[in-house]
Amino acid sequence: MKEVRLENVTKSYDGVTLAIPGINLVCARGEMLALLGPSGCGKSTTLKMIAGIEPISDGAIFFDDTDVSDLDTASRNVAMVFEDYALYPHLSVFDNIAFPLSIRGKPKAEITERVERVMKLLGLREISGEQVQQLSGGAQQRVSIGRALVREPDLIMFDEPLSHLDSDQKVQLRTEIKRLQQTSKLTSVLVTHDQNEAISMADRIAVMDKGVLQQVDTPSAIYNQPANIFVASFIGEPPMNLLDGSLVSARNPLRIRLAGQCEFPAGEQVLPQLAQRIEGAGVVIGIRPEHMRVNPPQAGLSASMLLLDGCVYAHEPGGDSDVVTVDTDIGRIVAEAPAPLMLAAGDSVQLGLEPTHFHYFCKDTGRNLLLEAP
Repeated sequence: MKEVRLENVTKSYDGVTLAIPGINLVCARGEMLALLGPSGCGKSTTLKMIAGIEPISDGAIFFDDTDVSDLDTASRNVAMVFEDYALYPHLSVFDNIAFPLSIRGKPKAEITERVERVMKLLGLREISGEQVQQLSGGAQQRVSIGRALVREPDLIMFDEPLSHLDSDQKVQLRTEIKRLQQTSKLTSVLVTHDQNEAISMADRIAVMDKGVLQQVDTPSAIYNQPANIFVASFIGEPPMNLLDGSLVSARNPLRIRLAGQCEFPAGEQVLPQLAQRIEGAGVVIGIRPEHMRVNPPQAGLSASMLLLDGCVYAHEPGGDSDVVTVDTDIGRIVAEAPAPLMLAAGDSVQLGLEPTHFHYFCKDTGRNLLLEAP
């Protein structure tokens, strides 16, 4: 397995417009790195450039210390797992997995040994003689993964590998892929638009938008410390609430006004960053739905908690927790709370917001102020 490194890699299709304006990224040896973002963000193009399917326009791609920028796909020793499986439907499981070795003229004994090892790893030995067209989608994707693994590649690339599967197959297979990746120490790149896949499978996530990396970090850091408003709103389901605010005073006590309606003292953790800004400067306050309290009991409320009265716009039961959308004087807010919430559209409700859970973003740049040096 190899480390993969992109140094100022760009991609242009017309020689003028940059689809990828310059990306610097490292996938460490034995790591699974997820490229995550909305449709058209450049993640698939980046994957294809790493694989050698798409030529780069500028920059360089390294596998360890070898520049592979001008090498074709076969010379890079990469394997790919596609969303549509790309199997030979009338061949057996064994023959599909063996195919990459057969066309390279490997000895029959070596082919059998390597295919048997991979099938055991993927739990496919009992169905080795079945035609793949008779298998479920999840089993077919395991065969596709086996065909990639049997080549013993330096890098394996997953391009939306679970998008064609139903929900229970997705949960099972993403667990299997993660187990396989960790057991085999596979250097892996995963392309997905599904944040649940990225968070559950990847060691690190590279969030992209419009061809630009927004943040590269662990799933936990990206969720709890989003680099900017885009990442904050893209990661999380339901997404983070974003509330417009302004700086009331740069003097002690520094306060923030939300939507011109209510004020609260800025948290200690953000005071150094806000103290440099002028009065009236815009700030966006982010708070995740699960960090709100719905109709909080008055006993035991902290002095810092903001209480907002509102009217239920929608209520969505969800098993262990319910999601309620509330219209308030400072805007429409989504809250998530333990089920059951005995609420219906039109009901009056009170939300409790704890400033210790607030994220602070610069309104002009979108950057997370808590991650900036004062």
